[in-house]
Parts: sequence; C-alpha cells; structure tokens
Amino acid sequence: MKKIKLIIFISFSVLFGQYDYSLEDINSGSGTYGQNIGASYFSNKVTLHYFGHYNWGLCTTRFGELNDYADEWLDAGYPIQLIGVGKSTHMSFLNNWTNSNSSPVCADGTGYPTWVDWEANQRDLFILDHEGNVVFHENISGGLPSNLNSMVMDLVNQISDCDSDLMCGEALTCCDGMLYPTTCCSENCDEPIDVCEEEVCTDGEVNNDNPCNPMECFNGQWVEIVIDCAEQMGVPCEGGVYIPPEEGTCCSICVLSGDINNDGQDDINLWENYIYYPTLCADESALNFPSDIETFLNNLPNPECSILENDKITSYFILEFRKSL
Repeated sequence: MKKIKLIIFISFSVLFGQYDYSLEDINSGSGTYGQNIGASYFSNKVTLHYFGHYNWGLCTTRFGELNDYADEWLDAGYPIQLIGVGKSTHMSFLNNWTNSNSSPVCADGTGYPTWVDWEANQRDLFILDHEGNVVFHENISGGLPSNLNSMVMDLVNQISDCDSDLMCGEALTCCDGMLYPTTCCSENCDEPIDVCEEEVCTDGEVNNDNPCNPMECFNGQWVEIVIDCAEQMGVPCEGGVYIPPEEGTCCSICVLSGDINNDGQDDINLWENYIYYPTLCADESALNFPSDIETFLNNLPNPECSILENDKITSYFILEFRKSL
C-alpha cells in the first residue's frame, strides 16, 4: 500500500568543498552585478573560474576569449558560467576586463585568500562540474585548450534534467516500472528504490471505503491518500464546536451557527451551558435524545445522570442529538 501525505519538503543542493568562494561581482555588464557569487552560487551548472591580473595584456586577452565562449553558451541556453577572479590591488585596471565582457568579474581582497585556497597562479583556468568537483585545472598562458568546448559540453550532458529543489508529495510512486519515494518520480533527482509491483488496478479508479484514507489508482498501483483533519491537528473551532463527521466523510465540522436540524433555532446556543455525560447514566435510554432540549432536561431517566452548568456541550452529545432528529 502506498501513501500520499501532502507534506512539502525542500531538497538541498550539494555542498561545495574547498573550491568555492563568495566575492562580489563588480562587472556592471554582468547579470549578477553587485551580488556575492562563487561556485556554489551557480549550483547545478558547469562553472569556469579564470584567475588573472587586470593590468596584464595577456590576462585580459585570455579572459576576453573565454568570455566569447561564455556568451555563445549563454545564448544557447546551456547551464555554464564563467567567472573572472582578479586582485583588489589592480582595481584601477578593472575596465580591461569589464569593457565589452558580460561575464562576472570579482576582485580577491587583501591577502588574496581565494587565490591561496585554490592554489591559483596567474592565468590559471579551473573547470568545475555541476556538483562542484574540479575536473580541469591548467595554466592557459599558451592559449585556450583546443577541446574546451567539447570538454564543457560533456560536463553539461552529465547534468540531469531534474530539479533537486522541486517540491513533491511524499509518496511511493511507480513511474516507468520503477518505484520512487515521491510523486515527482525522477523529476526531483530522486533515484528509484525498487521495481514496481504488477498492476493491480486501473488508472483513475477510486476506492472510498475508508473516507479518511481514500485510494486512487496511479500507474496500476493503489495509492492511499492520508487526509489530515483540522480537529485532529489541534486547530481550534473558534466561536463554535466540532461536530463529528457524518457517515461516509472523514473530518469533523466546525459549526459556528448552532442550527443543527435546520429548524431556524440555534440549537447550540440553547445547549451551550450544559454538558452531558451518557457514561454516567444507568439507563441507556438517555441516549435517545428528543428534539426538544428542555424536554430532555426535565425528564432525565436516572438521577445518576450528570448535568454540569457553565460548560460547553461535547461533540459526542451533539452527534447523538443530531442522530435522534
């Protein structure tokens, strides 16, 4: 039996290790200008990180060449991001990298901790896959790798079309013969946990034998839907009382108006100062409530029955009263 409980949960992206940073994008022509970025900022993307000096002509040339690739990838909609990382001591030459380039540019601060952590040298290129793993590290002073485009495309092809942040119902669900832990199947990057059972029902078929756990057929399997009721969840019935559910329904109803039998009279207001405990009655005929509360109060079958003033009527009492109408 499978169960659906409508619980929203969030799947978190993978954690990046050493190869990350958080530096402000200072290229006004970039889409992330003014934001603190790094490898993990562009989660589920292939990222290229180029280290160089703004004041060196060769550094500027290589960054421009990389930016040309990045623009093509961006226009094609590929999940690829280039970031240039310079040093704050060369800020007066920043325009060499930002003029005509749309990729993010960052400046590492005093001590250059990002350069140190990455063990980067001038004109080093790092390529990270979508999970933050370094798959390429090379100094490109002599030129860009001849296989740069194909190498990056191979990494892009490793990215699943799934969305790990997709919100899904928590339920065992059968898709393409495989069993998944949520209703999204593989769309939220979940892996199958088992093979599906043989089909036992017809898709769309509904079973309401248990109104609190109705079942519907999905992909040839019964899925049990768990219904949460307000009263059971502790939600108060402000200004009224909960009336137990009628046969064939699951949840009690919060009744604010007391006209239980639709006769134009406010039955709950009439009863609200009394509470009845049928378990204290020796004579079970007390459970056969009349439609007139005053008649009932004046004709208690047994002195052992207890009527307490200044309290509200119980849901059980209202149910039995309604049944008798």
